[in-house]
Amino acid sequence: MDSITLYLFDIDSNKIIVKTQKPLINKKVKIELINPYIKNKINIIYKNGKKQDRIFNLYGTYTFIVIYDDKYYAKITHYRFNWHDQYHYIFKLKKEKNNIFLDTRINGANSQSYYEKMSKNHNCKEL
Repeated sequence: MDSITLYLFDIDSNKIIVKTQKPLINKKVKIELINPYIKNKINIIYKNGKKQDRIFNLYGTYTFIVIYDDKYYAKITHYRFNWHDQYHYIFKLKKEKNNIFLDTRINGANSQSYYEKMSKNHNCKEL
């Protein structure tokens, strides 16, 4: 598996890990974050295998849009109840037959796990 670790915040140990299982390619993964404080503001935090933007350590609803090859989409929502909690966001993508699946693990004070088939529906508001 290709793996890249991104440190999301300069002052703590929150991080994001993106992994792809062959034949998928890490550089085709893009992750967007819907800003919890500015309505309709989307930050691209991961693209072309690299960190693209900072994420501040705030509390609230964090909605990640995970995109593979601009064709497959998944929406992951994480609720953060304290600004000081530390998290590791782990996104793993794998292909099974003609489908792509996203296995997400969020480790920290409010841990969550998701496993879902990615959709070809680009309007993530409907996912």
